[in-house]
Amino acid sequence: MPKYLIGRIADPIFAVGTGIFAYVIWENDGRNAAQRPEGRKLLDLVRRRWELGSPASRSSHSAQ
Repeated sequence: MPKYLIGRIADPIFAVGTGIFAYVIWENDGRNAAQRPEGRKLLDLVRRRWELGSPASRSSHSAQ
């Protein structure tokens, strides 16, 4: 029987939330500005992924 930190459903949600929070902290830390290229903010990455994930954009990308 597997042991869960919080619960079967809550553990993955907690893990994703922790990862997003860690990326946002890294993104907003001034010491990491040299390592972070333009267009790589979390919202930019999510927006790009959302656009690539839609079936309409996939068919337009494959037609080019």
